Formats: sequence, structure tokens, C-alpha cells
Amino acid sequence: MNLIDIGHSVRVRRSELGLSQAQLAHLSGQSRQTLVGLENGTLSDLGVNRVGQVMTVLGLDSPKLDTQARRKKRGLWMAAKTASVSYAQELAPETLEQALASGEVPASFAPH
Repeated sequence: MNLIDIGHSVRVRRSELGLSQAQLAHLSGQSRQTLVGLENGTLSDLGVNRVGQVMTVLGLDSPKLDTQARRKKRGLWMAAKTASVSYAQELAPETLEQALASGEVPASFAPH
């Protein structure tokens, strides 16, 4: 289930319960603008916790998230991406994980 599908489910359930967007925003701790974007499918990302808050208020089950999109945001992937800026080749998340675990940096990634 993606964010557009979640937004559609939120809109339908909110209407069934007779809640306005402002009421749902207040109950879930979100801004009304966030809910408008969610329901209209114009949000590119909304954190898992924030989606969960809205879903809980509406009594909806938390959706199965698109793990491919989530995988791109893994901490090691992000760290490897930003750590590679001055090297000729990209640092793989697995290489960074091994370096952090062992304390040994591969020679090709040693500081200049």
C-alpha cells in the first residue's frame, strides 16, 4: 500500500465517521494541510509514526508499507551516500557496516 492508497482510505473513513479534516487533524496531532495533502495524494512522504497516528484515530489497520521506498532511507545507506562525497567510487552500505563493526577502513577508502 502506498501513500496515495492510504490517503484514499483516510478520506473514505473520515467521511464515514462524519469528521472534518480540521477535527481529524486535531485528534491525530497533524496539521490540516498535512491531511489535505495526504487525502489528495500530493504528499511525497509522511513518516510512519504520523501515518500511524491518523490511522489509529480512524480505527484503521496500519498498512503494509512499500519496503523498497523505505529501504532507500536506511541509516547505513544514507551514511554511506554522504560519506562517499570525496571518493572516486561510491561507498556501499555493506562496506560502511563492516568498517564500523571492525574499526578497519578498506585501503581504497582511507583518508587522503
